[in-house]
Amino acid sequence: MVKLILFINWVLMEAIKILLVDDDQDICEIMTGYLVDIFEEIEIVCVHDGAKALHNINFHSYDFIFFDLKLPSINGVDLIKATKKKCELDETEIYVISGNIDLMAKKCIAEFHIRGVIQKPFNYSDIVEMINLSERRKALRN
Repeated sequence: MVKLILFINWVLMEAIKILLVDDDQDICEIMTGYLVDIFEEIEIVCVHDGAKALHNINFHSYDFIFFDLKLPSINGVDLIKATKKKCELDETEIYVISGNIDLMAKKCIAEFHIRGVIQKPFNYSDIVEMINLSERRKALRN
C-alpha cells in the first residue's frame, strides 16, 4: 500500500475554485471525486466543450484549470492560448489532461508555460503529486 502525504496549506483560504474541461463526463466525475477528497473547501465547474469553457474563463476566475486537448467547438490548444491571455496576471494553475499529446500540443504547452501534463489514464496519486507541486510553487512565490 502506498502512503500519500499531502503538502496542502489551503485550509485557511476560501474555497478553491476549479474548472475541469473534458468532453468525457467520466473523466470529470473521476477528477471531481479526487479533488473533493484532497481539498476541504472546493468549488468545481465541469464543462464538456471549449466554447463553454471559454465563456466560464471570461466571466470567472479559477485557482486551477484542467484542459483536455481534444474538445468540441474549440480545441484545447486554442483554448489554452485564449486562457493564458486572461490568466497572465493571476495565479491560475493550468494543466493539460490528455491521452495523446502531439507536436503542436507540446509546443503550446512549452510556449504558454503550462504547469503540467496529466496523462490519461491517471490515478489519485498523480493528482496529489500535481497539487503538492503547485503548493510548493505557491509557497516559494510568497
